[in-house]
Amino acid sequence: LALPPPPPRAPLLIPDAERTDMDSLKETVRRKVDELRDEAVGLFQDLVRIPSFNPPGNEKEVADFCAEIMRKLGMEVDQIEPHPLRVSNRGRLRGSEGTPVLLFNSHLDTVHPGDESNWTHPPLSGEIHDGHLWGIGSNNMKVGLAAALFAVRTLKACGVKLRGDILLTQTADELQFGYKGIKVMVEQGMIEADYGVYTESDRPVKVEIGHRGIVLFDVTVYGIGAHTTRQEKGVNAIYQAMKAVESLRRMEFTGWEPHAFVPGAPLLSVNRFNAGFSDTICADRCVIRCDCRTLPGQTTDNVLTDVRAVLDRLRAEDPGFRADLSVHLEGSPSTIHPDEPIVQALQRAYEEVRKEPIGIGGVMSTSDARFLRVEAGIPTAKFCLKSFDSGPNEHQNLEDYIDTIKIYATLCLNLLA
Repeated sequence: LALPPPPPRAPLLIPDAERTDMDSLKETVRRKVDELRDEAVGLFQDLVRIPSFNPPGNEKEVADFCAEIMRKLGMEVDQIEPHPLRVSNRGRLRGSEGTPVLLFNSHLDTVHPGDESNWTHPPLSGEIHDGHLWGIGSNNMKVGLAAALFAVRTLKACGVKLRGDILLTQTADELQFGYKGIKVMVEQGMIEADYGVYTESDRPVKVEIGHRGIVLFDVTVYGIGAHTTRQEKGVNAIYQAMKAVESLRRMEFTGWEPHAFVPGAPLLSVNRFNAGFSDTICADRCVIRCDCRTLPGQTTDNVLTDVRAVLDRLRAEDPGFRADLSVHLEGSPSTIHPDEPIVQALQRAYEEVRKEPIGIGGVMSTSDARFLRVEAGIPTAKFCLKSFDSGPNEHQNLEDYIDTIKIYATLCLNLLA
């Protein structure tokens, strides 16, 4: 599909007279990353060894650790704690002119490791085996968190003087949709930048420019309670809800079109089912929790219209069918144009480091990047050389981690030097 052009932004042009010096500087910085490799790996291990599972949600220790590193790097650091132990950071490395501003946003929370017996190596060990660092969060997303911090460390070690500012934000609560972290920071005006990088990506690795939205909604189906031995006098809400579940599973979506970069069609899954109050009384109420993933251009109202049509058909078939619909949570899809300078700069930095091109695309999942793109108005691309998925036996290829540092540092030079 044709996409509207991006808004005009400053072109990424380097005068020919400066290009040779810039290429030499970038090579110096990338060699410095190799020289400081042990320190970079140690930082990554330290971050993985600090628990920050969500749920239950406690990012304070890892946030304080990151804040102290940023202070040692000469960055201005602010922290917020809108909910107990849910701490988020903002660090700024000021350039000579303060513009443009390049943001690297990382989240601090990880999934829960679950039963430790399912792990080959302990989930908080940060152990290294066969060139991989093992531990919970090593992919999602402490690799991006560590790489952004160490890119600044490397630039400082090389004595690089930047024209623009580097802004690092490290946020709580991404795994529960960001409402106690990045959303608060955006609402308080703490995140303003010209370009943004969200320091994670899906596989296969690409420069991600779009993602799906989410609508979590509840369908509450009502019945009439009655004893098992007199169930004919009641209406079992579970039986009624089963009709709704099957109809929702087969629901056809309207009001959407295929997207050029975000793949597939809208998705819906019935993921939770809560009914009844007694072992001997038929359920008088049943709540169905549904997870719908939307495409750019599709709205919550589109989804609710389709769901209401399903419920109306069930009422027409059975006048005794009664149900309510309510939204539990929603997050918008978002995209940026592939011609945005941040997209092109990331592609160029990747190619300079890895000597091969990288593609662009979107993902099936939902992302906190929506707060940056939609609410803060920052053209934000997602990128990190993430090797594996999160959860039991999560581990990260260290060569990918080192190259991510080099790509982030090269990006800073391309945009801010």
